[in-house]
Amino acid sequence: MGIRLTQKLRQLARNSAAQMVSGKSVTPKSGRVLVVEQTPSCGWKVIDAEIGDAITVLDARTIAGENQRDAAALLAAANGTAITLVPDSRKAVCRLIEIANASPDQIEQMVALRLEVELPYPAAETTWVCEPCLNGRNTSRALLLATPTKDIAQAERALGLPERRSVGVEFAPAGLVELALASHPAEGSMAVAGIDDGEAVLALAYGGTLAYSRHIRMEGAAGEVEGSRDAWASHFAREVKQSLYDYLLRTGNAAPECIYLAGKAAGQAVLQEAIARYLETPVRNIGSSGLVRMAKPEMTEDELIAGYPVCLGTLLAMRKRWRGERSVSPAFRKERRGIRLVEWRTRLGTLAALNVALLVLLGASVFGVRAVQQNADERLMQESRPLLGGLQGLQEELEILQFEKKGNRSVVDAMAALAEALPPEIQVESLSIDTKGKVTFFGKADSVDAASEKVIAALKGSRAFVNPQFNGATREKEKFTFQITCELANGGRGSS
Repeated sequence: MGIRLTQKLRQLARNSAAQMVSGKSVTPKSGRVLVVEQTPSCGWKVIDAEIGDAITVLDARTIAGENQRDAAALLAAANGTAITLVPDSRKAVCRLIEIANASPDQIEQMVALRLEVELPYPAAETTWVCEPCLNGRNTSRALLLATPTKDIAQAERALGLPERRSVGVEFAPAGLVELALASHPAEGSMAVAGIDDGEAVLALAYGGTLAYSRHIRMEGAAGEVEGSRDAWASHFAREVKQSLYDYLLRTGNAAPECIYLAGKAAGQAVLQEAIARYLETPVRNIGSSGLVRMAKPEMTEDELIAGYPVCLGTLLAMRKRWRGERSVSPAFRKERRGIRLVEWRTRLGTLAALNVALLVLLGASVFGVRAVQQNADERLMQESRPLLGGLQGLQEELEILQFEKKGNRSVVDAMAALAEALPPEIQVESLSIDTKGKVTFFGKADSVDAASEKVIAALKGSRAFVNPQFNGATREKEKFTFQITCELANGGRGSS
């Protein structure tokens, strides 16, 4: 009797916990959310919307940087509404990291060990998030997003929310990709550029996962004078071409078949012509997704795409997560689940009823013949489980550290061998080694010939490397950045 009763209690608890976490027992309700994007001029773009089966936009407005009282009044009027912030962080990093296949928790721990190497600022002063790539080509990669914590804190203070930790924080380039994917689904590479008053953000995704982003610094705005507008468009097109080449070298993915534009300057014919001329790639404006409804008839989705592309894309990402779908990237910080407040109230009632039922069943078990002995046995098992779980966790951490130690040792040995083999004028910027001993490194040289001839000849003459291949170079200021792949002569089986 006691065993059967315990089994029923455990099954009931498991079922209720699964319902509480997944929410499958409750039909999702729509929720109100305020998306606030920080602009380069220290102002704000705001969309007030309701997320459900579709996105209903209630209002959209732009607040100038000097009108902070308007921003404070808007937030005060939206009391109780979930708030998501998109800060304007020029130092944010979006990077695909080569990493061993492992569970999400193990991947997060391995990425944490590599932050000091991957980031241009201290890891202790960074807000970061990572997610394993699920598309077929990137099964051994993880997406890392990082930004200085002080940038988020400054944006919150400027918005008047220094202590409000319920604010969600999203990455602006991810919103651009979500906006483009909603109307133009793509399985391969996708490139999206958001352009607004001379500022530009370029984002690239592969297989529905963010893979690359860059803020393109522009001198001056798009301009109203014909000559300055042409120069601005040509400069932007060249920067996009350079970024696409960098993306191809770093990821090995195919080039995008089309470049999508959003923002106020997206419709300028001179801009589209410049991109098409430099890249020989079709250029299109992002169209309507069919997922957005307007509460006010004077607003249209096309106007939102032109004026609020990042905010609108962020809403689409939140809708995906609300439906249990995967967005193109994780959020820096998820908003408090006030968006499903009605649903959680229902779940709290379910939990209270469950507690009553458990108490009744537990009281009945006291009168079982073997209740005392069974309770003692189960208490011993419960006390032992944390120890077993801790041992398992320690074993997993040991395996991760051993893997990282072996990888770091291989990288150090390879760097030493490269330093000995390469000519002194060649600079090695970064190096990675996969589990099969394939080496990929980026470097800088004074000319393409120096990279393609001298480096290849040096590697062929070295006993440490075999099968060197030159994968191209791109000009950066006075030098050329190049990529070369080769293999370790021992196949990566160095002595331990």
